[in-house]
Amino acid sequence: RVPLEKPETRVISDIKNGEVLVYVFIQSPEGVVPVSLNLEGKRFRFFNLEGKWICVFKSFLEDGAHELEITFNGPYGYTFSLKKEIYVIKRVAVPMRGEDGAFDYTVFAEHVVKRGETLWSIANQYGVRVGDIVLINRLEDPDRIVAGQVLKIGRVYFRENPVTIVVNLFSSKLALYYDGVLLKVYPVALGRSDATPPGRYWVLRKEIDPALYWFGEYISPRTPLNGLGTRYLQLSDPTYAIHGTSKPWEIGKRISHGCIRMFNRDVEEIDAFAGVGTEVVVVKEDKEFPERIY
Repeated sequence: RVPLEKPETRVISDIKNGEVLVYVFIQSPEGVVPVSLNLEGKRFRFFNLEGKWICVFKSFLEDGAHELEITFNGPYGYTFSLKKEIYVIKRVAVPMRGEDGAFDYTVFAEHVVKRGETLWSIANQYGVRVGDIVLINRLEDPDRIVAGQVLKIGRVYFRENPVTIVVNLFSSKLALYYDGVLLKVYPVALGRSDATPPGRYWVLRKEIDPALYWFGEYISPRTPLNGLGTRYLQLSDPTYAIHGTSKPWEIGKRISHGCIRMFNRDVEEIDAFAGVGTEVVVVKEDKEFPERIY
């Protein structure tokens, strides 16, 4: 049995002097106590610090997906477990598909959905982004809105996030940073000429196996004509996105209409590590990515 109010779990990493410490924070209902964390055959204990339960360990994890199993003691002597997926790159662990960044928002209108409308058409009507509507209204499935549904219309503004993506137009490469430390560099395909402009963006929305809508035509996911590949990360400027590809031989070239294309295996890793709210900085510099950006 699990309590009606589930414990909240947060996973963050801290990089110090080449070592990575992983912290697991638990916010649990009254009477529910986290006892242990099991991970890859190892068992770790929790301790209480100022009312919060914390487990900390030096990362020993290999790149890829892992599963935490946390055991709790509940009221009346019963015990239960909860599982949480994490993703690891260079021993740095984050919640699977990243932790969504904290954000503020302003609301300036309400909209009653009419038959036949989509989030895209509603967003265009008000001059906002689909991701704004999704986040403000906490929509679990953006493809499922119904006539009569009331949506708040506004703009989202993200706060700080430990994950940063930097894209260099000069080298056609993408770098992934955590807490300012360089973790990994990937090859990308970019826009022809200056179709991908330098600037600061944020990941506003993410999709697994995205469909492609091309001049009103629906193109199914994972088909040769669908150039979006297996993952799609919509940026705060809706003209641009980071996504996979159905033409891997084009990676490294200037071939797109402005989006940032990656090998599918690479964009799947970015999707697993970087959450909504991740800052994406596009630069054009004739130099290597620095080991630290702050």
